[in-house]
Amino acid sequence: MKIITQTENNIVLLDTVKFGRLLGIIFILVGFFILFRGVSTLIAIAFVLFGTLALFLSTDRKTLVDKNRNVIMIERKTIIKTDFNSYPISEVTQVQLRQLQGKPNSAVCYQIALLLKDGSSVALDTPIGEKTRNAMLKDNYRNKKIAIATSLASFLGVEFQ
Repeated sequence: MKIITQTENNIVLLDTVKFGRLLGIIFILVGFFILFRGVSTLIAIAFVLFGTLALFLSTDRKTLVDKNRNVIMIERKTIIKTDFNSYPISEVTQVQLRQLQGKPNSAVCYQIALLLKDGSSVALDTPIGEKTRNAMLKDNYRNKKIAIATSLASFLGVEFQ
């Protein structure tokens, strides 16, 4: 996720998952390569299906915060559809940086979310893990997320946690 533009009254955030699309294209190409080489039709179909699934599930999220209209608009775009959600800025009580981790030794993921007055939350990005043993790279990944979340909280005039 990154901040695309920021003015006195607007901020635009963009979260793209290019890796999912790239992975999907690679799997589709490998599937067709296997199919045309005559190795195994079943394996080729599996590669093509997995690649197609990766392409269709890859989501881009664009968030526009407009103080003039008192609205946060979130656009989620996939290859086949685009969804829009909007929330009043006045409903936001906090910007959170969530740390998500499944099993021990799995990748640590950070996700930026808005906490609303009714207790619900709205995720602004896709949690992608950074699995590395290099502490400096882990800190860099986390610090980038913190910088974005802090800027957003400051812009909205709410608490960052």
